[in-house]
Amino acid sequence: MFAEQESYREWLLGQPPEEILNCTYEHTVREDILMSLEYRDLPDAQARAMLKSPVPLNG
Repeated sequence: MFAEQESYREWLLGQPPEEILNCTYEHTVREDILMSLEYRDLPDAQARAMLKSPVPLNG
């Protein structure tokens, strides 16, 4: 998921300022999801369900 987020970040940085502003909320939510997984704040069932997806952050 970290690699997925890094790809998204690289794409985002190549966008015009207006598009970056439009995507700020999505970027923040994706970061929050990664932090929840890192600190094990999600129940195991939710974490397993996310990890089944090939692109879990592209919900």
